[in-house]
Amino acid sequence: MTVPIESDAGPLIERDGARLHRLDDDPALLVRQAFHVGFHRHRQHRLRDAAKEVVISGFASRSASGSLSSVIGSSAGQEWEPRNSTLAIRSDGRPSLTPRPMPEFPPPRMLPGRVQVRMTEMKPTIEQMVLKHQRWSRLLIATIRLPSGQTVQRDVEDHGQAVAVLPFDPQRRTALLVRQFRAPPFYAAGESEMLELPAGRLDEDDPSAGARRETLEEIGLRLGKLELVMVAWTMPALSTERVHLFLAPYHVADRVAKGGGLADEHEDITVAELPLAKLAEMADRGALTELKLFALVQTLRLRRPELFTAC
Repeated sequence: MTVPIESDAGPLIERDGARLHRLDDDPALLVRQAFHVGFHRHRQHRLRDAAKEVVISGFASRSASGSLSSVIGSSAGQEWEPRNSTLAIRSDGRPSLTPRPMPEFPPPRMLPGRVQVRMTEMKPTIEQMVLKHQRWSRLLIATIRLPSGQTVQRDVEDHGQAVAVLPFDPQRRTALLVRQFRAPPFYAAGESEMLELPAGRLDEDDPSAGARRETLEEIGLRLGKLELVMVAWTMPALSTERVHLFLAPYHVADRVAKGGGLADEHEDITVAELPLAKLAEMADRGALTELKLFALVQTLRLRRPELFTAC
């Protein structure tokens, strides 16, 4: 991020970092100010490891480059280029200079003697993970150290990755879905049944194999071609789940079993075949409340709009 650097004459750089103003002709003063800000921000936040970097770029004039070299010095036998080096304040408070490769794209155009200062923040780190509950999924308490140096605790639900499929018949313009009881919607809103995609937790290394297994178990459909739409976080504020979302065409002959889910898991699944036009109408009036189903129906509408007209 770009930070303001103060001097006796006022701010030397704008807060938004888009334009620079009130810069002295002597860039040495700006470099000293940059080191001053970086060092004291390091002490203030008590960062434990590598300090924040101060990247100086954009010196376009020979006099600016010469002034900057006089402040920092240069490696023996090595010419220092401002656009090609990184200044850093180390954890002991001393400056260091590290050459870095010139980017392949040209640097932004800047006026002679003007400087762009960018602070690189540390990333959050996980200090501790404590397991509080484990059954079908795990509930953990994570202790996180933020870039500011503060520590916070966050709940993490972890049950691995998942798969979900929208099977559709392009000839009859229908889709095969499931209806089943879900405890959380029943507890929160009294909804005793959810209209959903065939879906489940991924146990295989290959997501497409998991999608085929879940579809066969839940709706008795043997899938051929699978089209991966995306891999999405379903609830990133709490859960580690990433779901692989697929579109899959089918034909009547591909229905090889009754479906209904696994008896020992008491899923009690009802298979529902609905017209795609009906699903589009439900999406438009907000009746597709299961988010994965809504996402794949809308995706199919964008990719194959001709399927959503009545036969």
